[in-house]
Amino acid sequence: MFNSPIRKFEICNLDHVSGVYVAGDTINGELWLHTAKDFSNSAFFISLVGQVQTWFAAGGETFTSEDIVAMQRHTFLKNAPIKRGLYVLKFSLHIPTTCPSTLLGYSMCKIGYVLEATIEKQPFPDVVKVPITIRGIVDLNRVKSVKGRTIVGKQDSIPNRAFCFLGTSSLLVELKFSKMGFLPGEDFEIPVFVQNRTREAVTELRSELVEYASISGRGISEGSHTEQLTVSANIVAEIKRVKIPPGRSEDVILTLRIPSHISPQITHKLMKTYHILKIFTNQRADSICATEVTIGSIALRERTTL
Repeated sequence: MFNSPIRKFEICNLDHVSGVYVAGDTINGELWLHTAKDFSNSAFFISLVGQVQTWFAAGGETFTSEDIVAMQRHTFLKNAPIKRGLYVLKFSLHIPTTCPSTLLGYSMCKIGYVLEATIEKQPFPDVVKVPITIRGIVDLNRVKSVKGRTIVGKQDSIPNRAFCFLGTSSLLVELKFSKMGFLPGEDFEIPVFVQNRTREAVTELRSELVEYASISGRGISEGSHTEQLTVSANIVAEIKRVKIPPGRSEDVILTLRIPSHISPQITHKLMKTYHILKIFTNQRADSICATEVTIGSIALRERTTL
């Protein structure tokens, strides 16, 4: 501002240059302040603020909710004058281990974190903000469903088989995993057994990982209720060209990479995320197999046999 005594006010030199932290970490950085003259203030501090927000329309009504998941503060001065000069102030802020992962990219919900430095003074405060990314703690070793299993689509009378009926013919597809839990950025293989009992060759197999967010919000009108809504976002898809003629069977290995920017699974009272792996063929518009996989932040430990 034209009459402001503050010439420079910046959050600098975070210990994680990427701005990405894990719940339980400590954020270390510096606050640079250059003042042109002395002035009084009621408080001078920096905060870590984390918030979950949902907002959507359903049945002609608007629903919205929010929850503060982090509010940590480091105070530099309180009710004391700030003298003219250049200051480099160090700070440390601890991230609660319960913080859910940052979630952006949805039009109806988000989880965001920001470092917010504030000087409360007359006639108005000075505020500077820097967004950061937090990955929540999801230990895959504590998730029972990630150890490995056989997954099928529509169940038939034969266990562990998926039949997709195309007219009078059928297509059998079976997936087998050594594990069901993965980390952001991880490559993994999807073993697929295909038995083609149709009259058309299978020429394409597509694997697709989709993220779903189940969100809830409170109606804004008086006496309104709480509503839930599920939204989705396509994350990644890979296509493999194959040639499985009618009457033939084949084992195929599909590969997929979990995007490095994806958030580990979120479990919060206003929002939950989960990830579904879907398999498609050239013969059907909808998926023939689908199963839930878990995205975590702590990898599965290798088990050794003595």
